[in-house]
Amino acid sequence: MRKVDRNDDKLIDRNEIVAAVRMIDKHVARATLRWLQVFFFYFL
Repeated sequence: MRKVDRNDDKLIDRNEIVAAVRMIDKHVARATLRWLQVFFFYFL
């Protein structure tokens, strides 16, 4: 959670929340894509 609070003011504002959600979304999308690739290569 420390990475989310970018300006170290101990308060997380809306922009920081949005940035964190985007970061998490990107990670989840990448992980899902990798899992799907593994799944397809395994079964084809």
